[in-house]
Amino acid sequence: MPSFHRRLSRARATLLPGLATVLFASTVAAQDVAASSPLVRPAPPALLADFDVSAGTVQMLAVTPDANGVFQVPVVLAGTRRTLVLSQRDLRAPNFQLLVQDALGIHQVPTPPCITYRGWLAEEPTSRVVATIIDGSLTAIIYVRPTQTGTPGPDWVVQPVNAVNADVGPSLHLVYRVADTVALPFQCGNGPTPLQQPPVTTAVDTTRKSDLNLYKELQRRVKACVDIIRSHK
Repeated sequence: MPSFHRRLSRARATLLPGLATVLFASTVAAQDVAASSPLVRPAPPALLADFDVSAGTVQMLAVTPDANGVFQVPVVLAGTRRTLVLSQRDLRAPNFQLLVQDALGIHQVPTPPCITYRGWLAEEPTSRVVATIIDGSLTAIIYVRPTQTGTPGPDWVVQPVNAVNADVGPSLHLVYRVADTVALPFQCGNGPTPLQQPPVTTAVDTTRKSDLNLYKELQRRVKACVDIIRSHK
C-alpha cells in the first residue's frame, strides 16, 4: 500500500513553467479530448520528487459522473487506455456522527456527502479500485490481478497534482506504478498482524480524530479535515 503525501505546509510550486497552462490548458476543447483519451505527458522531476516517486505521467482526467452517478474515467496505464468504473461506497455506518470540539464544547455538525468509491477497470473485470473524489479530483489505488501466482500485480496510483500545488486545476493528475514509489525511512506504527486461517471478516466501530495542529493548519475548516481523514482509507 503506497503512502499518499499531502504536504499542506510545504507544498512546492515546482512544476515546470507553463505545465498547467501550456500542456494541459483548462479549456473546453482540452476537456472534451480528455473525456475520450486523456492528455498524457511525462511527469517533470520536480513533481515526481514532491510525490516521492521515481517515474510517472501527468494526465488530464475527466472526473464527471453519468446520469446514474457512476464515474467512468479514462486513464492511460503503461501506454494503454483503460477506464475506471467507480460507484459510491460509503464507509460510514448509518448512525455516523461528525462531532466538533471548540470553545462551546463538543457538538454535532451536519454529515458531509460521501466521497469514497469502489470499482474496477472496465477492460479488466478482475481488477479492483478504491478511490476518493473531492471537488473534481480523483485519488485512487488500482489493484491489477497478477499474471503469475505469488507475484504482486502491476498496481497503480492516481493522485491530483493540486495536492502539492494549489494553483493547478482539479483535472490534472499524477499517475504512477506502486513499484515506482521511493522508499522512505518511515513505517506504520502498527506491528505486523499474523494471518488468520481461515480468513475472518470482522466488523468494527471506529472513531477517527483530526489533531489540533492539522485543524489549525486547515484554518479550522471542518470539511477539509474530514476529506483528508476519509481519503486515507
